[in-house]
Amino acid sequence: MLTFFSSGYERVILERTGDLVEMGIYVVGATIAGYIGVFSTSINDTFQPDIFQSIVKKDYKRCFKVISVKIALISIVVIAFIATAPFVIDILTAGRYTSSLGYAQIVAVSSVTSMLYYSFSQVTIAMGYTSITLTNKIIGSILSVIAYTVLINKYGATGAAWGVVLSYIFFFIGNIILVTIKRSSES
Repeated sequence: MLTFFSSGYERVILERTGDLVEMGIYVVGATIAGYIGVFSTSINDTFQPDIFQSIVKKDYKRCFKVISVKIALISIVVIAFIATAPFVIDILTAGRYTSSLGYAQIVAVSSVTSMLYYSFSQVTIAMGYTSITLTNKIIGSILSVIAYTVLINKYGATGAAWGVVLSYIFFFIGNIILVTIKRSSES
């Protein structure tokens, strides 16, 4: 349920700005970029068992390599999308919403930041720190709402797109901080 605050809540704030035309263009771009999620989910599901196995065996070097491969693969998909987005958006919208291009390209970058966050979240869960994921989601959601409000008020729909990218960075950094605190308290 808290995932709504990392990707979805920006639309609520955008709607409140009153520029419904720009919001509609943003939604088209964000929705098209959302199709990258198919690749992201496939990559994530393929390598998730390797992450858990690496953590169980305390082979952190292998775990880091697996996560690096996941990030590299989704980065390749995102770069390919960004490069072909003008053509893809033109075809998918019959040339009507080509102004959504910039939003689609920015939101596409969130596939990389979300992969980064979800990969390290899997590590956290594999380490047995499941309560950290909920705490992190709550803190990250609050930070995301603040960031969306500031970015959208200042930059409009472009701020919303960058807010989606930034929200996963909040979750990623929060995860690392909370795991570090938990591990240091156990020592």
